[in-house]
Amino acid sequence: MSAPVSSKLTPKQEQKLKEFKIRVKDILVKPEHDDHYCIRWLIARNFDVNKTELMIRNSMESRKKMGLDTIITDFKVPEVMEKYYPGGIVGEDNDGNPVMIDNIGKIDAKGLLRSVKSKDITLSKMQEMEHICQELFPAMSKKYGKHIYGLTYIMDLEGLGTKHLWKPGLDMFNLENTLLQDNYPECLKVIYIVRAPKIFPVIYSLVEPFLDDKMRKKIHVLGQNFQSTLLKTIPAESLPVHWGGTMTDPKTGDPTCPSLINPGGSVPEKYYNQEPPVPEDKRLRVEIVKKKFDLTFEVIKKDSIIRYVFKTEEGDIGMTAYLQTKSMTMVKELERYNSHLVYEDGSLDCPQVGTYILRFDNSHSWMKNKTLHYFAEVIEPDALLDELSTDL
Repeated sequence: MSAPVSSKLTPKQEQKLKEFKIRVKDILVKPEHDDHYCIRWLIARNFDVNKTELMIRNSMESRKKMGLDTIITDFKVPEVMEKYYPGGIVGEDNDGNPVMIDNIGKIDAKGLLRSVKSKDITLSKMQEMEHICQELFPAMSKKYGKHIYGLTYIMDLEGLGTKHLWKPGLDMFNLENTLLQDNYPECLKVIYIVRAPKIFPVIYSLVEPFLDDKMRKKIHVLGQNFQSTLLKTIPAESLPVHWGGTMTDPKTGDPTCPSLINPGGSVPEKYYNQEPPVPEDKRLRVEIVKKKFDLTFEVIKKDSIIRYVFKTEEGDIGMTAYLQTKSMTMVKELERYNSHLVYEDGSLDCPQVGTYILRFDNSHSWMKNKTLHYFAEVIEPDALLDELSTDL
């Protein structure tokens, strides 16, 4: 095995390690709870023993509640998750760390949440992490005679679009990130983001608040020539052709390796068994619409997006949008929505700064008022993205 972990610590860090092990000796009861294990938690909290103890004790409690110690054998992943949740592990990087490719742009969050409960999605992802931590990392450590605990993680955003601004789907994604950070410290070696579309800075602004500083510093957003960057740390034979390597699917020869990397895609309606989740009603404002009702937004950053969700009582309603400069320019044609039957959610691109107006139009049935429940907000591109970019 590799050199003792204590040889890589400063004297002050060694003292922190000793103190931490004494403080939590009542819960360090398994063979895998060695110095490597303890140091991962300390790194996650910058060797602050008080914060690290709180973190690991909270995690142990969460593990009991979720049954993580036995989740590999006790939990059955729903069929729809096995078939339509994208991503998979393909090979090893130059240091022997497993390489995971997550084609998250292909996820159909609304379809998944119409098919299974969010709890089942969370447990499926936690089972995946337990398999990696309980089985894959130990196997790789034994294979190479050194401690391995970290994924080289490639997030492919091809296909990411405004549909991914859907709040329940983003909430699910952010919950998974939070659980990952709180229960599997330092399990990600590096995060490469590839094929990021124009909308990515806006979506990142909704994800970034849920990332701790250490996670954010691992992120590298790659540009058009991302393949050359990946090949600096990943052997070509461990990287599928679609991402710049030489690997093809062992079963079909497909350059995207679908037998290893679930391609995701739209969930067929045959799996639907529930309505998609909606925002809590307490977050929605209420307005009685006689003929027209305008929501006005001052957009101060180009390429912002206005995200909205609404429902109505007493029948359908129309909606259009305008950009107000010296005159009113229509930027979204009038469309009627059956929002009395199902929540409507969507977004409006704002390629330039200015005053944008969302207009709810009830003129087609002006003799019958409509009760409108709505929520709308401007989402600006995240300025932090510039700090993360390496080749954008």
